[in-house]
Amino acid sequence: MTLTHWLTGTTRSPAFASFQLEDVVEHGPPDDAAAAALARAILDAKSSMGFLEQAAAVLGWDAVAARVAGGRTRVRRGDFGEALTATWFAEQHALQTPVPKLRYQVSADQTQPGTDIVALAITPEPLAVTAIHLTECKLRTRRNLASGEDAHSQLITHREADFAEVVLFVLERLYFEARELHDALLKHLETRQSVQSATDRFEIALIYDAAVWDERVLARIDAVAGHLAPLRVHSLRVDGLASLIDRAFGSVSAQVVIEEDACDVDDTSDTV
Repeated sequence: MTLTHWLTGTTRSPAFASFQLEDVVEHGPPDDAAAAALARAILDAKSSMGFLEQAAAVLGWDAVAARVAGGRTRVRRGDFGEALTATWFAEQHALQTPVPKLRYQVSADQTQPGTDIVALAITPEPLAVTAIHLTECKLRTRRNLASGEDAHSQLITHREADFAEVVLFVLERLYFEARELHDALLKHLETRQSVQSATDRFEIALIYDAAVWDERVLARIDAVAGHLAPLRVHSLRVDGLASLIDRAFGSVSAQVVIEEDACDVDDTSDTV
């Protein structure tokens, strides 16, 4: 099961003056398989089952389960938006997020600074990074016209003030994890110096409850855009978004269950 069985994306034509727009809508209401796919997306963004199982063996499951639990409503919705966007990018646009920021939350209630998602366009053979995609995500369950404009302003700040800091974080994580992708990203950054950032890409993901979506959100981006190029906006509209988020986090809890050891039982009542 992939998200593309539930969602479909089309590039709007004619496009806006300053950005490309992808409209992402539902084929129909998400079924249990879609909820399970969203749960896996959240789990993968925040941790991994392999790690959780190992940690639970020594720390206890109650302590470990909190690692992927939903935090405050605002944080939980932000986490959902980032996980959904990263998964959509991977499935639909072949963009990888090698270092999800959510894995570096100390607690479920912590928000992370900097660009929401640093995604990479990668060629496999030979392994190479061809572009860095800086992405801001905004999730809204109420009518809000300023989200896209705010995301655009944040992207400008990240590009001008902390691009090096954000990319250094990704590069450092890849280095300490001894991943092959480290050398590919380092080589890309060396090349980037000579092409004057021409390979950088900018993305805005707007995840809205379909009932409160308003096209004026896009018009307001268009009114201020032009400082980021190329810029692509993804408008993801979902019915009953708040309920779906709660359902997805509930599915995380249902999936993250470690089987009891059949031999680990209280035998104090045995008479033998």
